[in-house]
Amino acid sequence: ASRPAPEPVSGPPRLLSRGPDAPLRLAGQYPDAPLLTDSATTAARLRAALGKERVTLSPTPVFDDEVEAAFDELAGPDVALPGGGRLSIHPTPALVAIDVDAGSLAGGRDAGAHLALNRRAVFEVARQIRLRHLAGAILVDMAGLPMARRKALLPAMQEAAAADPDLRVVGITGLGLIELQRRRVRTPLHEVLGQPTSALTRGLAALRRGLRQARPGARLVLKAHPAVCAALQDWPGALQDFVAQAGPLQLRPDPLCLPGEEDIYAE
Repeated sequence: ASRPAPEPVSGPPRLLSRGPDAPLRLAGQYPDAPLLTDSATTAARLRAALGKERVTLSPTPVFDDEVEAAFDELAGPDVALPGGGRLSIHPTPALVAIDVDAGSLAGGRDAGAHLALNRRAVFEVARQIRLRHLAGAILVDMAGLPMARRKALLPAMQEAAAADPDLRVVGITGLGLIELQRRRVRTPLHEVLGQPTSALTRGLAALRRGLRQARPGARLVLKAHPAVCAALQDWPGALQDFVAQAGPLQLRPDPLCLPGEEDIYAE
């Protein structure tokens, strides 16, 4: 039997169904792991989806100074290498460029030292790719090695990449760059946090600092750029969760407050 043709769709796109958010995706990835959160809003949402037994609402902040320091490093381009040197990681719309800087070895003629540095670097490259959820084409410029010796690093790069099923070592380009390809499974961290970090990212970091320093009876003030204050007001539950845990908070917009100068203090 024939059916009438559906009416043509017109107008702007609209959301039909919202997919799982980051906590629910994490819960699905580790189905046997307990979940700990300091957000009453997040706890209620997770308990509704997963049951009360698996979700614990912590009375204290779950992000300590060590975790915050790790996030600060992941938000920036530079990573120190053990034994000297560093990585500089720069995502672009077309690809991700990773440069290995030899540090104090730069300009030296000790080929063995340069090779050892680069062997250490490839394992940190693979680790940073996983941590930052980098994806697509990735080019790595090794430090201080002639073209002929760069190919000697491919076995080490393949060993480093073996722990990541989404990462593939393509080979060496004509310019001597190690070429990698990684399947995009999750949103890269630089897209989540912003590059440079977004007003919302900086505002949420300031609130977490406030939670760690909150004391009973204290009235906290957040001084930040108006864009940061607006982003927090627009983000569902951010300020409400903070007030529920730490008490009253006054937002004090300051147009002269530069990124990274957000300050939260008791008044």
